[in-house]
Amino acid sequence: MRDILTRLELLETSGRQDPLILLCVDGEGNQRKMSVSEMLQSNNFGFVRVASGSSLKDLDRLLMAFHERALQAFDEGEA
Repeated sequence: MRDILTRLELLETSGRQDPLILLCVDGEGNQRKMSVSEMLQSNNFGFVRVASGSSLKDLDRLLMAFHERALQAFDEGEA
């Protein structure tokens, strides 16, 4: 019974995903670490890289935001 409980605890902890922390930069070159939500809400910070975290949901949100921006830039280029 002890082995089953230990195994369940290990599975439970391995399934946890830490939120993504991004390294971002503003127009003046100042770098700041922030969450995906913070970066998407602020228009004056650009993405540099993922500093830490493992959340696939955050990664999906980040990629969708870049996808939408690319589509907007494409549409504006055609007009």
